[in-house]
Amino acid sequence: YLNENLAGLYGVQGTRPKPGKQMTLVNLPKGSDRGGILNQGALMRITSVVDDTSPVVRGVWMAGNILSLHIPEPPNNVPDFIPDTRAAKTLKQQFLLHRKLEACASCHEKIDPIGFAFESYGTAGEFRTHYTVPKTGRSSKAPTGSVIDTSGFTFRGETIRSVQDVKSYILKHPEETFVKCFLEKLVAYTLGRPAQFADRAAIEALMRDARKTNYATRDLILDFVASELFYQTHPKIDGATP
Repeated sequence: YLNENLAGLYGVQGTRPKPGKQMTLVNLPKGSDRGGILNQGALMRITSVVDDTSPVVRGVWMAGNILSLHIPEPPNNVPDFIPDTRAAKTLKQQFLLHRKLEACASCHEKIDPIGFAFESYGTAGEFRTHYTVPKTGRSSKAPTGSVIDTSGFTFRGETIRSVQDVKSYILKHPEETFVKCFLEKLVAYTLGRPAQFADRAAIEALMRDARKTNYATRDLILDFVASELFYQTHPKIDGATP
């Protein structure tokens, strides 16, 4: 759904939204970088820092809310110094030097490639190919005018070139990414505690059942409420039993 303002901001060509602010269902052109929620303006905004983008913030958000990758807090032995990145000509090169620190590499190898896939989108979700100076004039970590490099590899070694590749990765591994993450969030929301290792078998059973309906959200919720895992915390609801 787009209106004239959003179509202009997103740089979507070949669409015909109604004039003004009214939202209109439009057909995206073939090969469009749009579609879905992952690169919508609202999500790009909340995963940005002040008026600049951050591959780390976006990578951490994706890991914890979509990909079911649990990123721990930085260990106590992480050094307080920043590696010398003066020789780096691009933001990607700066991050690669940072990941050479052993204490940082294990987490940032999962975070950074996913975060960089979203660097083609500014703080409001606008598409871009080069870095620019933030509006406040605050110095950006990326050299102004440098080309944005979104290429990388998942921790499984699969190639990422854009957000579309991230979406394809999620569709290829639904149970290990979004479906698992959705159920873990459902556990936390309904039971009032984070999903634990002891819940793993129950979550995997729910995912197996969900395959039959291609992971329909409604069926996932209903199956969870009818599961023993739910009744461990909610043993009596209107006299019902598992």
